[in-house]
Amino acid sequence: MRAGAPVVVKLGGSLMAGADLDALLDRVIDAVRPVVIVCGGGMFADAVRAAQGRLGFSDGLAHRLALDAMSQFAAVIAERRPQLALCNSLQAIAMAFERNRQALWHPVALRDGHPAIPETWAVTSDSLALFVAREIAAAAVILVKSADPAAAAATAQPDGSGPAVLRLVAAGHLDAAFPAFLAGGSGIVRILGPADHDRLGAAIAAPESDIGFDPLG
Repeated sequence: MRAGAPVVVKLGGSLMAGADLDALLDRVIDAVRPVVIVCGGGMFADAVRAAQGRLGFSDGLAHRLALDAMSQFAAVIAERRPQLALCNSLQAIAMAFERNRQALWHPVALRDGHPAIPETWAVTSDSLALFVAREIAAAAVILVKSADPAAAAATAQPDGSGPAVLRLVAAGHLDAAFPAFLAGGSGIVRILGPADHDRLGAAIAAPESDIGFDPLG
């Protein structure tokens, strides 16, 4: 059985068609701690943005459709890795852990709204990963992205001034709501770019280590 407090691993939507996805999933499945995977929306969310631009529907509806986009990526992963348990509730996550299975979050329950989650594009899967972590009292959140977070932070402020999390928001590397969700508490947070993808298993095992980029640094 896996041991320790759970870790939330958010897989960026841009990884959907990447060469690293299968290896990342294997590292989660083999991890020594229980894990909940939160999926980005990727190309499915891009389709929502494009449709909103053409059809002019509200941000509230766009938010709900973006949740569906995350669910679609989760469904793709569930088909590729049936060892993972597709979970649409906290109870389902707890049951997966009791059965020694890693969990794959299906955000369908949030379609009806949640008082802690604004229904705007300011909230994406990055902030929702923090929300899930708070709900399950996770030890850490690991955001796995296809771009280098340090480079993204430097793009916003080359001299490195200002909090890293704000520089990442300014660079579009994190969503606008992320600092507020982060302030609400969700354990340790690390961002893994491509250079650290092969260390995901180690980061899950010891989230207090210095693997990856610290957005509070």
